[in-house]
This record gives sequence, C-alpha cells and structure tokens, in this order.
Amino acid sequence: MRASLRYLPLVLLALAWEAVARLNLVDTSALPPLSKVATAWVDLTQGGELISNGAASLYRGSIGLLLAVFGGGALGLCMARWRLFDVFVNPLVELFYPLPKSALIPVMWDVIVPSALPELLNGIRTALALAFILLVSSELIVSQQGFGYLIGYLGSTGAYEGMYAVVLTVAFLGFAADRIYQLFIQWLLQWRE
Repeated sequence: MRASLRYLPLVLLALAWEAVARLNLVDTSALPPLSKVATAWVDLTQGGELISNGAASLYRGSIGLLLAVFGGGALGLCMARWRLFDVFVNPLVELFYPLPKSALIPVMWDVIVPSALPELLNGIRTALALAFILLVSSELIVSQQGFGYLIGYLGSTGAYEGMYAVVLTVAFLGFAADRIYQLFIQWLLQWRE
C-alpha cells in the first residue's frame, strides 16, 4: 500500500500528460500523448535503435563513472592522509569541486575510510545522477551514437514521440540506478546501525 502511494504521483503525471495532449491543451506536435510515446518506445526497441544506442551510452557512462569514483575516491583518501599532498591538490579540487569537503578532512588512517565512507557514498550517488545528465548532454553535441545522439536526431526530424520515448528511457534508467544504488548503500552501511 505504502509503495503504491509512493509512486502515485508518477501515475497521476502520466494521466495528466495523456489528458493534456488528448484535449489539445498543448500542441500535440510539441507534446504528443503518452500513449503514442509508448508506441514509439516499442518501435524503437523492436527496431534496435534504442538498444544499440542505449548500450553505447551505458558503456560510456559506466566507464566514466568508474574512473571518476575510483580516481576521485583515491585522490580524496590521499588528501585526507597526507597534508602536503592536500595543500598541493586542494586548489585543483576546489576548482572542480567534485567531492564533499568533509570527505577531504585529514584524520588518523584508522578512521579515514569508515568515517569518510558515508560522504563518499553520497558523493557517488550525486555523481551517478550527474553521469546521466552529462552523458546525454555531451552525446547531443559530439556523438554519432547513444541516447543523446538519438534524442537530438529524433528531435531534429520532428519525431517527437520517439524523442520523448528516449528521454523517458533515460529518466527511468537513472531512477532505477539511483534506487539500486540506495539499496547497495543500505546494505553496505548496515554495520553503522
């Protein structure tokens, strides 16, 4: 019951989207009915365009996220451990500001990882969301394959049903990734309870 109430706003949004488009409250060329978007999603999936472009995006996004998490995590731990390294690297970190400040506070080595772990995990969650945003944005500009490319291509050809289908696919993948990551964090931090 509680889970169904949690997702009720999404159902209401879907119904409102369909009603607004069907009642012509918004031009359907700009906002097609959700039912037509769902049909376009099925067509793009069956045709393989969504799968192949999605695989390219998820590969790029996963590699980029892993590099950022492990590179940024190692950098943060080194900065917390060695003050001279922190003095040298901190201006660069502040310039890009990829990690929470509390994860960069130097403490004794025995408590660095356990105490910084919740902040690092929250930073990874933020990075996960940003990975989807930046991935699609960069693919819109420079890629010949991927979700962003497909969104740009379908939008430029006026295939708005397909464009919205890809946008919703990215949104649902991001949502699912966040939920799975939250479950992982709960499992990983059980020792704190």
